[in-house]
Amino acid sequence: MLIGVLLIFQFLAWLSVVGGFAGQFCAFGYLNIVGVFLAYYHTHQLADLSPADISWIGSAQSFVCSASGLLCGRVCDMYGPRILAITGTFMLPFGILLSAFCTHWIEFMIVQSFIVPLGAAMLFYSTTASMSSWFVKKRGVAFGIATTGSSIGGVVMSYVFDQLSTQKSYQRAVFALAMIQFCVACVTIPSSTIRMQVVSDGRRSFDFRNNFVKPFLNEPVFALFTLSMSLTYLGIFVPYAYMASHALHIGVPLDRALHVVTAMSAGSLFGRVAAGAVADIRSHSRKWQFSTSTGVAACASLTCFPLWFASRSENAVVFTAAVYGAASGGVLALYPSVVARISPAKDIGSRVGAMSFVMAFGSLVSLPIAGGIVGRTEGGGFGGLQFYAASALAGGAIVCFIAGRKSSEGAIRLGDEDDL
Repeated sequence: MLIGVLLIFQFLAWLSVVGGFAGQFCAFGYLNIVGVFLAYYHTHQLADLSPADISWIGSAQSFVCSASGLLCGRVCDMYGPRILAITGTFMLPFGILLSAFCTHWIEFMIVQSFIVPLGAAMLFYSTTASMSSWFVKKRGVAFGIATTGSSIGGVVMSYVFDQLSTQKSYQRAVFALAMIQFCVACVTIPSSTIRMQVVSDGRRSFDFRNNFVKPFLNEPVFALFTLSMSLTYLGIFVPYAYMASHALHIGVPLDRALHVVTAMSAGSLFGRVAAGAVADIRSHSRKWQFSTSTGVAACASLTCFPLWFASRSENAVVFTAAVYGAASGGVLALYPSVVARISPAKDIGSRVGAMSFVMAFGSLVSLPIAGGIVGRTEGGGFGGLQFYAASALAGGAIVCFIAGRKSSEGAIRLGDEDDL
């Protein structure tokens, strides 16, 4: 009987990873190829607008996805993750489908910057909460495996969009993406389970002071890590949005420039798994988790400047995209695991959501700032943008290092007694 129960628990735990993979495939697999859409809109539907104006679509998209974590995280803690998984499964493909009929900037803002990221957030936070409740010792590997869905999703969807938009039509490409999204998102519904011992008093009402304000005031490590990720979010999505445009700027044809985003997603696949595996080398050491996060953020910064700055050919840009994908993928894969490591198990959803809400303001202004830098650079060059992204990532790495120094070794927070 006991062996049977343990096997069921193991099955449900790894099923949550499958759901996490599907959620990341749909949510960030789509959001991370924003550069493909921005480059396409720049030469088609929104060709009369400046890069800064177009970039608001991607920036608002990232903001809504991150900011909605405050609500989604608390809903997960109160009612479990499945209600969000069901809603997101229908909302995300529906939003993508609507974007096929958009022709004006405001329409793209409503659909692609509100409906789509809200559905994506529901899938991401529901599956993240589910995995966090099942894993501790192998949490880094579990998150690493799940977040490869983002990379594979980015590769698949950028390839599908590239092929169909150039050979068929934009509408047909978007229809295909919506169908793929719905089929994969359905996997998140049965896999969004949560350990009973973690549910506790979850259905208490949201207390803004205790759930949002108190962690930042009373826990310096949590506050510093939030500041670190906020600085990181000022720069981390800039290459995703502008590396394809940079390829166009140096003379790469549109069909091959879109391959840059595919290379970035492919590199991210390696980075996410590798970062999770490295973090689990010393799974019970908080300082080690912070050190790993610091290292990948520093690598991402150095990739933006000088590596991206020095890329002047198609092959060089594709190589840089793959390297940056690996580094940035590690950053994005580790931060939910680090938050779970320093938070009570019953509040993981709320903590990830609260942190994401603060980080959202960095993502909101990052792309417009980057677009403004390009617009004010003589000849539309990308050197200033590359230095800006590198500086933001370097600032995040420095603050993350400080947070790690303040993080104490030893016992993990409440609820981390599991051995999965």
